Amino acid sequence: GSDAAILNDALGRELSLLGVYTRGNRLLPARQRALGDRLRANQQEYVDAITKAIRGLGGDTEAEPEEIDLGPVKDAAGLFALATGLEETTVEFYVDEATHLYTAAPRTLDAWLAAGHGEHLGMLPPGGG
Repeated sequence: GSDAAILNDALGRELSLLGVYTRGNRLLPARQRALGDRLRANQQEYVDAITKAIRGLGGDTEAEPEEIDLGPVKDAAGLFALATGLEETTVEFYVDEATHLYTAAPRTLDAWLAAGHGEHLGMLPPGGG
């Protein structure tokens, strides 16, 4: 696939995570809201960067977020456990896709996004709580 197609896949993932952090913030106690706010802000930054990159390649943003059901998630521990799984698969996605990108700018973006999600994994509480 083209770089724009791969970035659209990435954008869908980022939009999904943005939705989780946005909707899940209500489950966080006050002492963990700063972490939730930071994760959400990072996600917005990733969405914006990918959107800009796709447009820079002359592509259209066609990504749709996966609707992730937060119904079973009742508290911060559940939210963080869900987020950890999503962050892990997102890092794997970027590592796997790195070799499929044809141009330098998307490859650099891919590496930055993989590192950012690795940082998220370091920020999330172990075991979800």
